[in-house]
Amino acid sequence: MSQLDDPLDSVRDALREAIAKAEGQTALAALIGEDVKTGHIFYWLKAGSVPEKHCAVIEQATGVSRTRLCPHWRRVWPELIGRNPLEQQAA
Repeated sequence: MSQLDDPLDSVRDALREAIAKAEGQTALAALIGEDVKTGHIFYWLKAGSVPEKHCAVIEQATGVSRTRLCPHWRRVWPELIGRNPLEQQAA
């Protein structure tokens, strides 16, 4: 697998988009709530991983699909399978 195929890079790109739409890491943390701090967002970006429990909230707040934030979304949200064929291909 080349670096270009790294699913963590896709998660990072989606998280960067959510951060931009929220107008910063601090603002995104505030939108998520649940004691999420700016440091959590920084860590998720570095790790290329967003906790599943926060993906739907990020999607609601920013419009960035949870399927882009969670590479194994089919296991977590099987009810979303078939709703957006383009996201299924990208994930």
